Amino acid sequence: MATDWAFEELGTRAFEQLSVALAVALLGPGVEVYGSGTDGGREATYTGAIEWPAVAGGAVGPDEAWTGYTVVQAKQCERPTSPSRDLAWLKGQVRGELDTWASGERSKLPDNLLFVTNARLSAKDVTGGIDEIKNYISSQLDRDRVDGEGRPVGTLRRRGLAKVHVWHRDMLNAIVSANSSIRDAFPALLTVGDLLSRLTTLHPGKIDPQQLAPLLVDHAQSTLRNEQWLRFDEAGDTPESRHQIDKAIVDLPAKCDGQRIPSLISEIVNRADLVARKTVWQSTRPRHLVITGAPGNGKSTVAKYLTQVYRANFIRREANQDSIIDLIERTEKSLERIRVSGPKNPRWALRVDLADMANDMGPSGGPNIKRWLSDLVTRSTELSVEPASLSDWMQAWPTLLIFDGYDEVTMPQHRHRVVDEITGLLEWSDAKDADLMIVITTRRTGYTERFIPDEFDQIDLDELTASEAAEYASHITSQRLDGDQNHRLRILERFDEAAKNAAVERLLRTPLQVLIMTIILGGSGDLPTTRYQLFWNYFDTVFKREANKSTANRSFFRDHRSAIVELHQIVGLILQIRCEETDESVAKMPRSELFDIAQRYMREDEHDETTVAAFSERIFDVATQRLVLLTADQNDTVSFDVRSLQELMAGTRLVGGADEQTRVNLEMTALSPHWRNTWLFAAGKMANDSRPRRQMLLEIVETCDDIGNWPAWLCPTGPELAANLLEDGLAADRPKDQKRLIEVVLRCLQGPLPLEPRSVASALQLAAARSQIDSQHIRNAIRKALGATGERSAIAKVLMKYGQYGLGPIPGAYTEKDLQRAVEMWTVRLPKFLDLQEVSVAELIRPTFDELAPAIEPAEAQLVERAMEDLEALKLCRTREGDLWPIVDAGTRVAPSLDEVLDSSEASDLLRVCLGSLGPSEDWAASAVVTRVAAAMRSRRAVGALLSGAE
Repeated sequence: MATDWAFEELGTRAFEQLSVALAVALLGPGVEVYGSGTDGGREATYTGAIEWPAVAGGAVGPDEAWTGYTVVQAKQCERPTSPSRDLAWLKGQVRGELDTWASGERSKLPDNLLFVTNARLSAKDVTGGIDEIKNYISSQLDRDRVDGEGRPVGTLRRRGLAKVHVWHRDMLNAIVSANSSIRDAFPALLTVGDLLSRLTTLHPGKIDPQQLAPLLVDHAQSTLRNEQWLRFDEAGDTPESRHQIDKAIVDLPAKCDGQRIPSLISEIVNRADLVARKTVWQSTRPRHLVITGAPGNGKSTVAKYLTQVYRANFIRREANQDSIIDLIERTEKSLERIRVSGPKNPRWALRVDLADMANDMGPSGGPNIKRWLSDLVTRSTELSVEPASLSDWMQAWPTLLIFDGYDEVTMPQHRHRVVDEITGLLEWSDAKDADLMIVITTRRTGYTERFIPDEFDQIDLDELTASEAAEYASHITSQRLDGDQNHRLRILERFDEAAKNAAVERLLRTPLQVLIMTIILGGSGDLPTTRYQLFWNYFDTVFKREANKSTANRSFFRDHRSAIVELHQIVGLILQIRCEETDESVAKMPRSELFDIAQRYMREDEHDETTVAAFSERIFDVATQRLVLLTADQNDTVSFDVRSLQELMAGTRLVGGADEQTRVNLEMTALSPHWRNTWLFAAGKMANDSRPRRQMLLEIVETCDDIGNWPAWLCPTGPELAANLLEDGLAADRPKDQKRLIEVVLRCLQGPLPLEPRSVASALQLAAARSQIDSQHIRNAIRKALGATGERSAIAKVLMKYGQYGLGPIPGAYTEKDLQRAVEMWTVRLPKFLDLQEVSVAELIRPTFDELAPAIEPAEAQLVERAMEDLEALKLCRTREGDLWPIVDAGTRVAPSLDEVLDSSEASDLLRVCLGSLGPSEDWAASAVVTRVAAAMRSRRAVGALLSGAE
């Protein structure tokens, strides 16, 4: 008798995968598989004759052979109970599907239909029996039907759907029992015995499964206990204060392919429920995920929570410690609270701080990724876990690796090492057919490349709506002020009132911003209207709170406010430079260095040595224990616990000097992604200064592309900088300045394609919403570009896809499909063309180069010739429409020879002419690919050594 497998333990999408795998195994390789999503009611189809095989001595199909077009549909019953109830459920599912086919909503009516279900049906001639579902299906096929207007359309059988069959639970049990390879691919069907047997079979004599499995269970318990905490250091908590992440977590909205997803956590869990084995995966979408978001969006909090969810799920039947059992129950309750269904796929989870891993690996020579992961696991277990053992485990058991903070890996050579190591891990996983899923988090702003786009789908955290912000404010304030109900209610009343102000509401876009707003409202701070004011008012609120307390520090705060503030700014700038120039992700400063800086600062003001010594000794404790902006770390160091606060302090330091020094600092940092958030804080401070200082800021935005040796003809930055200022609302109350910024943003319509088109579209949409005149100006500019050809038209379509710029669509000859295609070009996922003509950038510009190279200095021409090797690696394909479609992720490419060309005026001019010779209507994408390579290289050049103020 076949085992009764727990099919209901599979997620819905995994059950669909199982159904498809079984269909392929029994019907043959001619089965065409459809990925998850809108598939027209099809998990798989088969065209041709089907001679039904016998499995375990029993038939799995009807008595006669099938011919024609067959559709396979999966129907998973979430809670099978009894044959009678399961039959009633199955009838409803069958009726719904047949009604949909009869309505004509699907494109092609099949000749045959196969339902795959885990519903229990009785073999006996009683209620709930197999014969009863057969009779019911036959009656449905022979039922006369009418269309939506009541006109007769005949029966489904007369229209061609003649045969329907059901693979019910007993059949599935037999098929799965007879196919061990399929059974092993779906972990929810495995027993502990299956797992241990499989571990033994992988490498006989090499691994002791009886030891490894309990070891990794112990690892999950240990890390659950130690990593369950979330700190609100940025909220003014003491360093010892901590909160349980399952109680603090909220779900977050996100976007995928331009569509809003109300629940990020549900989306990730649903995808992780799928089996990621190469032999099972049939979707055209990548198996792995990159989660991007702006600073303070909650990426790392979600990463920590997901790890806890999967660890709790992994050991829920094995936990043997009371505190862990309680934690598992809390985690399950937290999923219920945020209305997320728990995972079905029992993945073993491991969260990795990518910056730590990159630092230990180095650009070369350090441990490889498996060695590093093994060492990470070993730290939380009693025995040493070797890479070979961990590999065997990941091959045998589904695994979730969460790599947190790719944006924190700042050095290019370290980023390349990380990409290479993860790529190698994916190749190993496919070679071993392992069920490995990887999730990576990174900042969106400032990093334009997509992470291995053929392997990773990208989900972007979305801004909070007003109602979502209010919900988060209520929840997080309840967590912070759990024992002070009156104060909590006062804060939330003030929050609701403040959110009615449009300028304030615009600031409530990320969890961190909402949290900081509640802190400000808990004090007596003024309501901020820009992001800079929000963060600075937070600092001011915390400072005043501590200064007003009746403690021994009260006079210290009163007497040394300016010194304390300026020291935070100096340290912020030093650490920001250090992040750029070294491999540190969270830059740390030794206590002795902070002491020296404080002494030097006080001596410059000619304080006596007694005051200098007292101040220097005390500033460490005040900064780390009272203000809680700097954090006391291990090894007697300090750092900013919240990256945005470091950037705030660094930004205010950049513009804290004389005008000439301020101009140089802003010009040097304007083009660097590493400095972008810092630059915007600096701009926020400038926007609050005098009119001449505001004018200086606008002039820098208008002319930054003409500064130094930045190749503005290839990758201008001004439009995106101006867009960032519009998004921050820095000129919202000054119409003239607002128009100047809009003009700079609209330069992007001349090309090249913006590196961050979403930010550009969001900024223009905000500007259009503020002024009808500005709205019409923006619409006119986009409409004019839309009517052009090639790149200008493509940019207009991308902006139209990502934003709305007034009432109604922008006039023009285009469809929604045209807009979507303009966006999809840069996902580096090829459409399904049958005949692709692959071409490189070098091939396209070679004729022009050969013609013009003799006209310039031989040494300069040789520079461009060497760059041709870099350009040869930049591949595109010619589509049926005649244009070019990128097929490589240009943003992650290394092109040193191209970089040399851009440093040479004459060689750069030759390259510019060569790229300009490309067909403006068909081949412009080749130039845009070069733009992305150049921008990724040039924008990561370190500029910290050129700045003033870090002394």
